[in-house]
Amino acid sequence: MGTIRTGQLLWGSVACAALAACGGGGGGGDEPIQVTLPNLRATSVQVQTPALRTGYAMTVAVEIAADRATPNVPVALYAIENRSDPDAEVLQIPLGDGLIEQVDAGQKRYEITVTLPSNVQAPASYHIAALVDPLDEITEADEADNDAAAVATIEATPGSNIFLAELALDRAALLLNTDTGTDTATRAPGDVYNADAGSVITVGADGLRAQDTVDIEAYATLRLHRRDTGTSHEVPLYLWHSALARYTHAFGVDPASGGAATAVEWLPLGSFEPQLVEVTTDKVALDDVKRDSAPLSFYIPGKLGHEIEQAMRYPAGPGGPLAPSQPTVPPPNLSEQDILSLRSFLAGLPNTARGDESAAMAVTDFAICVSIRPVGTATPDRVADDNRRCEPVAVALPPVLPAVVPVPPSGHFEPALPTATRPVLRDTGYDTRFGGKWFSFGLGFGATERMDRSGYRFETYGELPVTVFGGRFDFVRMAFSADLVPDHRGKPAAAENGWQLEIASGGQTLAAVPRSTATPARTYSYARRLPVPEAKREFFIGPVPLIAGAEVTGMVGMRLAVGYTFDSSAAYPTPGYLLGATVTPFANADLTVFAGVGNRLYSAGVEGVLQFFDEQMIFSAGTAIAVRDDGFSSGDVAFEIQQGLAVRNVFKGPQGLINLYAMYSEPRVVSCSWGFARFKCIRFKERKKTYNLWRTPRAFVLDDVLWDNYDDQQRLGVVILQGGEPLYFTQ
Repeated sequence: MGTIRTGQLLWGSVACAALAACGGGGGGGDEPIQVTLPNLRATSVQVQTPALRTGYAMTVAVEIAADRATPNVPVALYAIENRSDPDAEVLQIPLGDGLIEQVDAGQKRYEITVTLPSNVQAPASYHIAALVDPLDEITEADEADNDAAAVATIEATPGSNIFLAELALDRAALLLNTDTGTDTATRAPGDVYNADAGSVITVGADGLRAQDTVDIEAYATLRLHRRDTGTSHEVPLYLWHSALARYTHAFGVDPASGGAATAVEWLPLGSFEPQLVEVTTDKVALDDVKRDSAPLSFYIPGKLGHEIEQAMRYPAGPGGPLAPSQPTVPPPNLSEQDILSLRSFLAGLPNTARGDESAAMAVTDFAICVSIRPVGTATPDRVADDNRRCEPVAVALPPVLPAVVPVPPSGHFEPALPTATRPVLRDTGYDTRFGGKWFSFGLGFGATERMDRSGYRFETYGELPVTVFGGRFDFVRMAFSADLVPDHRGKPAAAENGWQLEIASGGQTLAAVPRSTATPARTYSYARRLPVPEAKREFFIGPVPLIAGAEVTGMVGMRLAVGYTFDSSAAYPTPGYLLGATVTPFANADLTVFAGVGNRLYSAGVEGVLQFFDEQMIFSAGTAIAVRDDGFSSGDVAFEIQQGLAVRNVFKGPQGLINLYAMYSEPRVVSCSWGFARFKCIRFKERKKTYNLWRTPRAFVLDDVLWDNYDDQQRLGVVILQGGEPLYFTQ
């Protein structure tokens, strides 16, 4: 620091080959070419944070004057004791660093935010110093004007603050399940129910004392707000508890004990630790603590959707509402008191036509809300107002069932199944993102099932996008679809039996099977280890330059057993078309991180080992179609679909931290000059800083049954009258 580099005036070799050859006889010679080097100058530091407290964030504005635009300028921040005695030893504490992506030409302020370590000596007066280009990596005209400082007092922390920094939902709209048929007490204890939505929350814990840790837990609700009355009502949502492999007891009821009352349960998110700096006479170590993220998987009770449907479509009035079903043993449903409270809030919603919810929806807003809190009272929360966030979500209800069983005109085909229904369309999935700025991965999977006039269609997909050092690529995407189409009068020309699959990574197709009707059953298996090109990034820890890299490797594949059977001579009720399929896409990945520096005096390495993820999606479908009348003779088409489907996902999330650490040595000196002050100081013989590149979500295993109706297979009758719209019936 403070060294004036030679070569500020560069002389072109065209002007002279040596000093003696310049300017003398021979006609006066050429004029030398003068090149002026650019310069960066730190002109001031302003502390933006009103009150500096240990354990809390500090934002400073560093004013830099630049001759020209310069990219990727590092700035290191220090706290230096403010001593009046120039001969006293002064403590220098590294606070962190920032990388300014672009310093513009001219004079401009740039904000940098760091966390003041919880164990910094306080209260005390410090020079908050900024050092621009700390290792003189950028060639400048003057290397001695890169520092500036401001005097500020750092106070001891008045207490900790737990806060919810972000709530990111995985979808903007929800189709409410209004079917309460599966929400009964007949389910075996321990059954897993659908996760209807998901989110990732970002949680912070500031102001923890040096010896403190704090456990944090979360709770979620669905908030309904009526703009016509200005009132709101919230209903708890179940959260997936990975460690216990079940949903939380959000309503204070334990299904494993037959519905016995228990404490209302919050979801534990794990422990948070303070940021610390350790300084001795010859060594300093600084931990870099980032905010932490955690995934949440919600389950929205079918009873809740049913009550909302009744209140919006069939409010009290002429004709009266449909008789609401009675509460079932929770969970997965609301208690009797919950239902009565919800009905009271929803009473009097506007309605223009029976069965039409549009007027009620127009005055009702929905949001998913998440709250967090510290566990116990050992570490109190100083500010409780920042512990909750709500994100709006659009809500839709399924199509209205026919009010009465449609009766075909005389002389037409009469349905065998008694109950009018609608076409079957089920679509469920999960889509979210875990990780931080440098490393993250996404997880998306889903399945769609359709039964209508075209027959049966089943689609599944899974995708795993990964971000490494800010660059995103699709680690793997897998898709499978199958169609079972009966031959009948008016069948769409594009509809045909068959199945197909595709596996891709990084935009490249790894395996694909074109549409096939292979019979008998065919088993297909594909697996491949995928290396991903190495990614690198250069950055600074204090004044130390580091080069970090990462590589993701893993295995992707799909196991598939699928087959079709068609017997045109079979008589009803023997099925003429059969499809059986079991699909298991799988993927796992390992993350390797390395770091290095370009100086023999430095050492750097990686702390932590991570298995990125391990996922299996298991889809099983068994479907039969029996054609009772193909319509070629009578004009009426009738067929029946009988189907059993199970969709399950088993996902094991990552565990651990990915940290880089740097250690570097400096000679001991007796005096220092930062431009703003001269004092006696200690140059640490060894410094170490741990830099957290990526923090995993809390360890979890998600075993999610999207749906399963093998025990109660669905039968759908389809009748297409000559010249009319299709009618649908069920048992």
